[in-house]
Amino acid sequence: MNFMMSKHGYLGDGPHGPWHPHLMFYMPPMPTADWGADLPGTNVFSAADSVDPYTLFFVPLALWSDGSPDDRAGPRHDM
Repeated sequence: MNFMMSKHGYLGDGPHGPWHPHLMFYMPPMPTADWGADLPGTNVFSAADSVDPYTLFFVPLALWSDGSPDDRAGPRHDM
């Protein structure tokens, strides 16, 4: 499990900046629907299409590590 809650996150060169504050869970390969990921109305997203030997789940949070709100709140599929 990872906590990714810093506004100073780095997603690579370009205008990306940090995504959203979120938790990341690394699980054995599994159907993402087991966690309800990527389904309408859920706030759990997955990266099951990666080449990694695990399933990665993302759970966005409302606040950054400094306690300020995520001012880009809303649909979080813009990863």
